[in-house]
Amino acid sequence: MQAPFDALLTGEELSLRLRPFRDAYCDAIRSFHSEGKMARTWPLRYLIRHTAYHALNHAWEMEDKDLTAKGAAVSSI
Repeated sequence: MQAPFDALLTGEELSLRLRPFRDAYCDAIRSFHSEGKMARTWPLRYLIRHTAYHALNHAWEMEDKDLTAKGAAVSSI
């Protein structure tokens, strides 16, 4: 089931909701780096690069979808 377009978060509202997660991720990376730890078996630089690629890949997937009214099956909830 898809949320209606007016229910989607955008701009500042989305940024405010995501900020705690971003801050926790960055704090964990800094903490692990200062202790010389790895992220399980991954070096931290690989984890950061992989995370960036993963986010970019999601952006590409969303870009490939046709979200116009005629192309998307938007359900009314």
